[in-house]
Amino acid sequence: HAINRQEIIDSVYYGFASMPLVSVGEENSTYDVAAANALLDEMGMTEKDADGFRMVDGKPFSILLEHGAHAPDLGPVAELVSEQLKEVGINLQVKAIDPTLWGQRSDANELQATMFWSHDQGWDNDHTEGAINRSGRNWLIWRNTKGAEGGEPPQWVKDAFELDAKRWSSVSGSDEFNALKEEQYAWSRTNLPVIQIVETVKYPMIANA
Repeated sequence: HAINRQEIIDSVYYGFASMPLVSVGEENSTYDVAAANALLDEMGMTEKDADGFRMVDGKPFSILLEHGAHAPDLGPVAELVSEQLKEVGINLQVKAIDPTLWGQRSDANELQATMFWSHDQGWDNDHTEGAINRSGRNWLIWRNTKGAEGGEPPQWVKDAFELDAKRWSSVSGSDEFNALKEEQYAWSRTNLPVIQIVETVKYPMIANA
C-alpha cells in the first residue's frame, strides 16, 4: 500500500504498464499510506528515530535491496520505491551489484531483498515456483533435493508446488490447464510471495518494415 504504482507507471514506463491485478489484486494494488502505516503499527513498529524511520526494539530498522542489471527498469523502480517507503518510515537502502554476483547471492540465499522482473504472465509458473525461488530460496532447494537440503516450507508453499505439478501434467491451453493457471494466480493474490509492482509492460521495438 505504500507503493505509488501509478507514479512508477507514468515516470518509468511512460504509461505503458498496468496495475498488477492478476498477481497482486486490486485491493493490494491500492496506494494507501494510512493503511500501510496501520499495518506497520499493528506489527509493533511504532517507535521512530529522529528522521522518522521506524525502529525495532530501540534499534534502527532498514532493509538492503540489492539488484542486478538484468533490465534497465530495475534501478529506477527500486529507487522510486525506496523514496516512497520513506513516507511510512521504512528505510530501504538500494544497491546495484554485478548480475553474476547477484546470481551467486541469490543462490546462497543471501539477499535481504531484491528487485527482479516478473511483470507478465508469459512463464507458466512465474507466480508460484518462480516467486518462491526469489522469496524463499531454501524452500525451493528443499523441494528440488527432496528434503535433503534447504528448509521445509509451510503448507501454503507446498500448495504452490502441487499446483505447478498438476499444471505441468495437463495439456497446455486445455480447460484443465487454464483452470489451474487461474488457481495459481489466486494463490499469488492470497499469499503475496513477492510484491508485484506492475503488469503488462510494453517495450518499444524497432522492426524493418
